[in-house]
Amino acid sequence: MVALRAVKYSFLVLLLLLFFGFSADVVRLNPAQMVSLPYSFSILGWHVDNILSKWTHRLMEAIPWTNDRALDDKIIVTQYLRMGDEIVALEAQIRRYAAANRDLEGSLLLSLNTELTDLKSSRRELRPDVEEVIESTISSILGQEGIASWGELIFPPVDIRLEEPPMLLVTSPRDRIKRGPEVLLNHDVGLAARENMEADLAVHWDLSAVVVEIGGLATFPTSVNNRQTLEGIFNSASHEWVHHYLVARLRPLGLNIYSSEEMLTLNETFADIVGDEIGERAVLLF
Repeated sequence: MVALRAVKYSFLVLLLLLFFGFSADVVRLNPAQMVSLPYSFSILGWHVDNILSKWTHRLMEAIPWTNDRALDDKIIVTQYLRMGDEIVALEAQIRRYAAANRDLEGSLLLSLNTELTDLKSSRRELRPDVEEVIESTISSILGQEGIASWGELIFPPVDIRLEEPPMLLVTSPRDRIKRGPEVLLNHDVGLAARENMEADLAVHWDLSAVVVEIGGLATFPTSVNNRQTLEGIFNSASHEWVHHYLVARLRPLGLNIYSSEEMLTLNETFADIVGDEIGERAVLLF
């Protein structure tokens, strides 16, 4: 564990040195980046934390005596989703109790929070196996259709991470509808902080702004919102994989995604259509 952590942070330091070594002397932030700086989401840090852990799990799965999965794939996914519903219900219960009675007994609140912590921990233990099931299901559909397959190999591979993905701060000029600077935020940014950022951009920068939740993010592995339905998870995972495909296979639509608003719209629309079709077929297997 210590050695693995050392590798992670050594890798992070190396990337940071490369980044700052080749960056400009002065870093200029746009208004959205300025107001959101305390809450900004680090994609670099996310990759360092997740890439190694994903492949460590796969390595352990390949060793016969370490693979102790006892449940059927469908049962594992069903159990994972059920736990997610229970977590949402328990969190809502805690909020209702706290709002109704500010003098809520400490023992009751402690009991509810302990139950919530245990439930999240149990769900987290299932996550790697559920991710493998989602990935293999999507990969099998791609293979059947001959999409991105070289024999039994799918490239780019379907690789996901089920978690609460970052939120997105979206901006636009106030006098017209036009996509402005966007910033990824940590998933746990509170309501008050989100409202303050939106108000700050409106008052001081004359920008309309709103913080929204997203279903996934085309990192590698793909960050997929773990609080969706099974169909939502499959659709999001497939959608983000399409983005990977368009870039990894050097398709003009993917390589030029940010060359204009029209190209961005085309890219997202294509990913929606293909991702939803793959997702619908994947759900039928369950």
